[in-house]
Formats: sequence, C-alpha cells, structure tokens
Amino acid sequence: MSAGARFTRAVRVPLGVVFFAWLYGTPFLFLVGLSRRMAYASVATSVVAGPYGAVTDRYLIGALVLDVAAPLLGFAVAAWTKDRYWMRHFTIALAGMLLVLLAFAVAAGAATAPLIGSVPGDRVPIAPYTGCVAYSGGNNTCPGG
Repeated sequence: MSAGARFTRAVRVPLGVVFFAWLYGTPFLFLVGLSRRMAYASVATSVVAGPYGAVTDRYLIGALVLDVAAPLLGFAVAAWTKDRYWMRHFTIALAGMLLVLLAFAVAAGAATAPLIGSVPGDRVPIAPYTGCVAYSGGNNTCPGG
C-alpha cells in the first residue's frame, strides 16, 4: 500500500468524526441554546441571570461556529485528499449549513430580544418608593399624616 493511500485511509475516520459532529452537534447546541434563551433563569436576580445568559450565548455561538467550520473544513480536507465519498457528504453538509443558518435567522427575526448577547432581567418586582413606610402603632412618623 502506498503512502498516499495510507494517508487517505487515515483521514477517512477523522472526516467521519467531523461530519457526525456537525450532523448531531449543531442541532443539539442550537436546541439547548434556544431553549435556554426562551426559559427564565432558575433564580430571579440579575446577578445570577448574567452568567446564565453567558452560558446560553456560548451554546449558540458554539452552534454557529460548528455549523460553519465543520462543513468547510471537512470539504477542504476531503477535496485535498480527493476522497469523493466524503466530498459528496460535505457538499450536502454545505447545503445543510445554509439551511441551519436560515433557521437561526428566522428564529432571531421572530425573537423579541437578541438571541446572542441579551441577559434576562430581574423577575422580582421593585416596590414603588413612597418616601414613608407606615407601620402599625400610629406614631405619625410620616409627614403630612
């Protein structure tokens, strides 16, 4: 077996890993990111909502990077090694990449807030400031009354 054939054979398994990472990883990261974006943080304060939003952003950015990088990298390596089997798979993956980006654009257009970069606000209502807190006992500590 020639060195070129051994190299091509050694590259086929990593190409399969890249393809299936894109095929299953991208939708998984998008679904987790979008479901986290639509859900509230588990606690109501903005102190905890900030890290929650940051993790959600990492899921969505990871999905976008994986969606674009995996098909392009896989197609480039398959074309370089002249592996027609994986070139055909990654050509289909390039079309799938555009469909996933289109789906993300539709979700971003339908959202009421940006999908990446937004932090959920506090869910605890702020009590209106009255300037005086009346208490039982009637000490008349409030001005005017």
